[in-house]
Amino acid sequence: RTNEIDPSILETHHELFCHLQQLQVINLISNGDTEAALLMAQNELRYRAEEDPSFLPELEKTVCLLAFHDKPDSPFHYLNSPLHRIKVAHELNSVLLNSHGIEGDSKLHNVLKYIEWCERELTSLSLPHAKLTDVIQGNIEFTQP
Repeated sequence: RTNEIDPSILETHHELFCHLQQLQVINLISNGDTEAALLMAQNELRYRAEEDPSFLPELEKTVCLLAFHDKPDSPFHYLNSPLHRIKVAHELNSVLLNSHGIEGDSKLHNVLKYIEWCERELTSLSLPHAKLTDVIQGNIEFTQP
């Protein structure tokens, strides 16, 4: 649908295009379609990572989701979280709005980014904290170091 709104967006915003394709691979992995996920990673994302080596770590993290049968135990489980999907959706919205001359950064997105950063910091310090597990429902879980 993005191409229907503005056909040049994905051509000119390679990072956004990579993130959208990454979400497609994550969805395939979540749905248990390992073969399709690997094919897309090989046929699409690999070339994006070759064009822009800064995307390679994201590709590697995405493919690592295949190694974990119980995805919540994965160190990269956040890629499959609603917060990550919202982050990519915000990136798309911002690009679309900016392409039409409208400011695209919302206060809610900034708060979510701050929450995500705080969670990473507290986890890296091995401190107990509440972790937002479902942004839509407002669910949290408490983590112990």
